[in-house]
Amino acid sequence: MIIKSGVNLGDNSEEIVPTHSEDFPYVCMYADLDSHIGQCFPWHWHALFEIDYVKEGEVDFCTSDNIYHLKKGDAIFINSNVLHTVRARDGVSGCKIYAHLFDMHFLSGMYNSIFEQNYFLPVLKCKTLQAAVIRPDSHRRLHMIEQILNALELNEKETFGYEFEIRTELSRFWCMLLEETKEIRSNDKNTSETDANRIKVMIQYIREHYAEKITLTDIAHAASVSGRECTRCFSRWLGLSPMNYLNDYRIRMAAKLLLQTDSSIITISESCGFSSNSYFGKVFHEIMGCTPKEYRRR
Repeated sequence: MIIKSGVNLGDNSEEIVPTHSEDFPYVCMYADLDSHIGQCFPWHWHALFEIDYVKEGEVDFCTSDNIYHLKKGDAIFINSNVLHTVRARDGVSGCKIYAHLFDMHFLSGMYNSIFEQNYFLPVLKCKTLQAAVIRPDSHRRLHMIEQILNALELNEKETFGYEFEIRTELSRFWCMLLEETKEIRSNDKNTSETDANRIKVMIQYIREHYAEKITLTDIAHAASVSGRECTRCFSRWLGLSPMNYLNDYRIRMAAKLLLQTDSSIITISESCGFSSNSYFGKVFHEIMGCTPKEYRRR
């Protein structure tokens, strides 16, 4: 089964992925970015491995260390617990993505197995390997994309034993991924996770308090850092300032309310933390490319 995608965030801003947990720790999802606010998914993370395939259009996958431009037919691997976002490139419409998300033990089997130790932990523990793009430009990468598409077809048909077959296709993909990322893993810098944890805590704080009047100092205090360090973390991981991220999140919440409620624009503006309706309109237009009224009418 292929599930229509939407980012459902938990209390700690980690994405809640609708797998069958221990029974079947895998899910296949589909997303049409035109149906998402701003044609993008917000910054998020999850403990699952993720393999995305671009069915139509052009998209940007962003992590803390890179922006990956993908076209139709390209794929990308996202490592576990990596903060990332995806958006339609330059506002291009018709971008469609399929995603395989799975827990390590879907392929490795029992805990502490030889498969886990030799084939999965080297990827999981590699801090340098946040993502790996797979383009159809070599014999091996063509085969990797073939495994991705085979697994998609199995999800659509759900014939007897398809769960086994999906695991087989993704296992073949994984072996080739290990070859593709050998050089990156051998040069791993083993960087500290301190920054990653800080940015996640501060993002969580913003998502819990965006409707209130909050300052840079408030955001920094959430992670017990200075305002300067807070700004550095946001710049390094997300490529924008804490206050820009706050405004972006507030506008996303406002856009959601414009679509789902009949509340007035002034009421929505105030409920999303904007003290000035004119400033709300200005920021909304900068981010969404139209006024709140136009957005609701569309």
